[in-house]
Amino acid sequence: VATIYPQDPALPIGSSLTATCSVNPDHGVHAGSLYWTLNGRRLPSSTYSILSPTVLSVTLPRLSGSRQRSGDNLVCHNSGGHVLAGSCIYVG
Repeated sequence: VATIYPQDPALPIGSSLTATCSVNPDHGVHAGSLYWTLNGRRLPSSTYSILSPTVLSVTLPRLSGSRQRSGDNLVCHNSGGHVLAGSCIYVG
């Protein structure tokens, strides 16, 4: 249904990340109806950019170390809350 780029990146503390969620145009989902969560918490829409009708990006500035040893979960959802795609971010 959707893909996130980059997939499972490893980043140094203090770096920024811009990730994209690309949805399949055949599903009729518009990027403007999507939202992002990080470790289950919804990210503010001020961090999003609509790059095209099917691509939504999010920018995470000045990342601190991952809260969990397994990394942090960045997830793209549709307006109904369903998970479309996910990526695990390792910061440290």
